[in-house]
Amino acid sequence: MKETKFIEQNRKKWAEFENLSKSRHKDSNLYSKLYIQITDDLSYARTFYSNRSVRVYLNNLAQDIFHKIFNRNRKKQSLLKDFWMEELPSIMYHHRTELLISFIVLLVSIAMGILSYQHDPTFAKKMLGEGYMQMTAENIAKKDPMAVYKQSGPIEMFIRIALNNLMVDIRTFFSGLIFSIGSVLVLLYNGLMLSAFQYYFIKRGLFWDSFLAVWLHGTLEISAMVICGAAGLVLGKGLVFPGTYSRTQAFFSSAQRATKIFFSVLPITFVAAIIESFLTRYTQAPDLLRLTLILVSLFFIIGYYVYLPWLKQRNGTLRIPEAEKVLPEHFPPFEFYQIKKVSDIILDSFRFFRKYSGNFFEITFRSTVIFTIIGLTLNRTYLLQDIYYTEWSFTNLGHLFTANEGNRFMFLFPLLFTITALQVQHLFYREQCLLQRIKSPSFFDWIKSNLRRTASILIIQIIFYAMTSYLGLNFLTISFLLPVQFLSSFVMMFPFKSSTNPVTTFFRTLQNGLVNLLAVHTVFVFLSMAFFFLISTSVYWMTYEAVSMNLNNDIVDSDFIFLLFFLIAISCIITLSFIFFCIAQGVFYFTQKEKHTAEGLITQLEHLGNSPRRNVLQK
Repeated sequence: MKETKFIEQNRKKWAEFENLSKSRHKDSNLYSKLYIQITDDLSYARTFYSNRSVRVYLNNLAQDIFHKIFNRNRKKQSLLKDFWMEELPSIMYHHRTELLISFIVLLVSIAMGILSYQHDPTFAKKMLGEGYMQMTAENIAKKDPMAVYKQSGPIEMFIRIALNNLMVDIRTFFSGLIFSIGSVLVLLYNGLMLSAFQYYFIKRGLFWDSFLAVWLHGTLEISAMVICGAAGLVLGKGLVFPGTYSRTQAFFSSAQRATKIFFSVLPITFVAAIIESFLTRYTQAPDLLRLTLILVSLFFIIGYYVYLPWLKQRNGTLRIPEAEKVLPEHFPPFEFYQIKKVSDIILDSFRFFRKYSGNFFEITFRSTVIFTIIGLTLNRTYLLQDIYYTEWSFTNLGHLFTANEGNRFMFLFPLLFTITALQVQHLFYREQCLLQRIKSPSFFDWIKSNLRRTASILIIQIIFYAMTSYLGLNFLTISFLLPVQFLSSFVMMFPFKSSTNPVTTFFRTLQNGLVNLLAVHTVFVFLSMAFFFLISTSVYWMTYEAVSMNLNNDIVDSDFIFLLFFLIAISCIITLSFIFFCIAQGVFYFTQKEKHTAEGLITQLEHLGNSPRRNVLQK
């Protein structure tokens, strides 16, 4: 039989088998039947087409499904156990120095706080606020110094404390992006607050009562903060000490290890919030019981994060940390016809950003200039009335998205969303042209050839912004709704060949992929929060104070300086966040497109048998 006839005869069966192997729901009977047929076809191809590409294709297909059949269940069962019992202890031992530094920084800050309190009796009031200290003094006068833990219901208190502690962990971790110094500064600040609070009670002879109440939950809470500080030091280490890698590669390598350390802390943070909300309020509980819980928490932290890594190293069972995936310096063309896992989508998003970083920073610069000029001129009155500049919060950020007749940004954001989406999509189109070896048109020529689709995208952005702003949604809610607008823009510009209805295409894209979409988007929401926390650290305020102190208030209005710093910082955050969101949705969209249309698979099958013959010895 001729090779072309053999391919034509079996193409449908091979395509069905490959689609089945990539789907989430398996038909075991059909699986078994097709697998037997594939191996039969492979045997035939080995006999008659041993040096042709069809033999390689069938061999890869059979090998891939063999590994999936025999390895999938075992991997699923051992993945979590392997992470908690092998991978994380290895990472902690490898970065034990960073953990020790984080702990020493906290101890130093506590010692500094105690010395400051001894020399300045108002130190606690400066660190904790006058209102809080007045409330504590009233509780002490009422013979219930720990009444602060009884002021609200346990569930309400749990939600509030869990969110607050989570924000502290996130800030401590992501501040490490400032060359690790940011995490050190956050640890110092929190250590000073801790020492001020604890020493306030010591001065009033309430050490034992405060110790049992505070450290009942504080053992886990403060330990989580120290571990997050270590993760922040690891995060910035790649930037400061790249070693033999480039600085970008070293950063992404250290970031992967740091992220694993950070996520290991989240369960501890939530357990600490449960203890603080439901148990700490019972200050009349036996001292021995509370002390036992404190010691159990302490032994758990030391046992898991310190003793277990040391024990594994001593017994020779410590795993040598594997080299993480790092971004290459020479980027291959983007893979449009590949079905990718969540981790691959995230990595490809960063790879795409790195490849076109110059373009994206240019977009960010232009957006920042426009945003700042409009904010300082047309929107100045609105901003000065509704935004509290001396404290960064998502509430402040939400004011920018509020529909208000005085808010001129309500006209800017739909245009900014549209331009950002179109510029990212044009770069994806350039990648397609590169694969097809055709010349890519300029951005404006590409827009001219897609005017109707561009207008549709702009209308979608206006509707999206109008709905979110008039409904009064907060910034975090808007962040999780962003896939709607960015995915819809990709649907308009890169439609399915088999579908002409954009609405149908949009819902097909979400089919069997909504969980992956939420997982990917959550990662980049955390990234945008990291950008936000970077400008809420002391480094930002130190820079602001340094600039404002050297300017004459008679010449330059102090409100102008506040506004200038705020607008530059916030416009950079918004634009960079939107760029990352759009890239991630694009990578996800092309994965879903291949999953539903199999365009790449069809092209691959069409080219089977058409490649030129090779000599047997030719590689």
